[in-house]
Amino acid sequence: MLCLVFELEPGLYKDCHDFVMNKMHGRFEVLAHSLYVDGDTHVDYNDHEDMPAPLPQKTPESVLELNDKLQKQTIS
Repeated sequence: MLCLVFELEPGLYKDCHDFVMNKMHGRFEVLAHSLYVDGDTHVDYNDHEDMPAPLPQKTPESVLELNDKLQKQTIS
C-alpha cells in the first residue's frame, strides 16, 4: 500500500481530495492542521473574559527537533 504524507495549501485541499478519492480510489486523511502567523494579528473578541493566552514568541526546542526528524525521514 502506498502512503504519502505532505503539507498542503488550504486552497488545494478540495482538488487533492477529489483526485485521491475519485480518480485513485484511495483514502484521504488530514493528520494535522498547522497555523502559521506572520507578525502580530489583532482579533476582536466579543467576550474579553475568555481571551486565549498569547502564543509563545519562540518555538520550543522539542518542536524544532521533531521537525528535523520528520524532514530526515524517507518514504519507501
